[in-house]
Amino acid sequence: YNNYNKNSMTTSQDYQKFKETSLKNQPIRRRVALADLKFVDKKIVTYAGLNFLLTNAAYKDLLNLIGFTNKSNNILVDNIGDTNALQLFNTIKQFIASNKSVEVMIYINKDKEITRISKTDIGEGFSISTTGYFDLFETISQDKNISIKNSHFNTDTGEIYIDTIFDKSEFSVGNFRDEIFQSGFSFQLKNGKGLTFAPFLNRLVCANGMTTEGVRESFSIRALTEQSCDSFYRHIEVFEQNKFVPAVFTTKVRESMTTKASLHELERGIQLIKNQSEIEKDQIERFLPTEKTYEGLAMAGFDVKELTTPQKKNLRSHMTVWQLVNHLTDFGSHNYGIKKDERADKTIQLVAGELLTGNYDISNI
Repeated sequence: YNNYNKNSMTTSQDYQKFKETSLKNQPIRRRVALADLKFVDKKIVTYAGLNFLLTNAAYKDLLNLIGFTNKSNNILVDNIGDTNALQLFNTIKQFIASNKSVEVMIYINKDKEITRISKTDIGEGFSISTTGYFDLFETISQDKNISIKNSHFNTDTGEIYIDTIFDKSEFSVGNFRDEIFQSGFSFQLKNGKGLTFAPFLNRLVCANGMTTEGVRESFSIRALTEQSCDSFYRHIEVFEQNKFVPAVFTTKVRESMTTKASLHELERGIQLIKNQSEIEKDQIERFLPTEKTYEGLAMAGFDVKELTTPQKKNLRSHMTVWQLVNHLTDFGSHNYGIKKDERADKTIQLVAGELLTGNYDISNI
């Protein structure tokens, strides 16, 4: 695969290695009835007469599907013991399955471990293979001078994403000297959602990346049929004519610079970082400053803990939406030595893109 120039962030050899690793380590996906999964203990589940090891992530998935959080599960086990707790879990699963025909998707790696368990709708398939994903990526990348900015393969679920930028694709927003971007696209294979093509923007001044799925230029397909592929190619051709820059991007950047983020949006950002990493409470201020907002609200007589969501959406924070977006993409684009979930960076970049291109809680109009 030779479509990368000599200054690429990822070489042709790196790409081939990434591709081979992704193909070799794809987990097996199987749709099963929830009632057919039987706990032996916390680490072992029996299905179809076979024992499978259950990873911590899969165990949490299963408890969440049943309706228990990790905290409530620990309380339950402490009070009635492991054996009775497991019996109760099986009883609940049988009840759910017999009344709602609940099916789940299980992911099994080459070590015969169930790595993840997710909800699935009856009749919903996942028909795009990993080979098909890479074939389509290479087809749309032909004759384009692109560099791979980020690439990731989720060993638990088999999900893949590749973020690219185009050579000499820099563009600016207005006369702001720090607002210079490179444009490209993000190519993602997601379980339950198929294959997604979305704009990817890279801010040069700080190397923050952002994926904008919530714009009309984003496009998804669930199967590689002739009709869907034709539509896919036509969509990309139109987008390429605009140099892969979302039509609303410049407008939304300008709007976000003059619009204050609401308290609700700020706290959504805080929760996002906490959910996607093992960040300590006293570290949050470094990446997403909040003290000024909370101090200002307290001085104005607001008890933040007593506020409802609608009330929080109508209270201004001290930072603009654009500042909030950049705080999030900074955390989601760099390694600061804080442990993150496997897909944390992409999740944060996606949510930041949604925040930027969506409707803001507070308008300056």
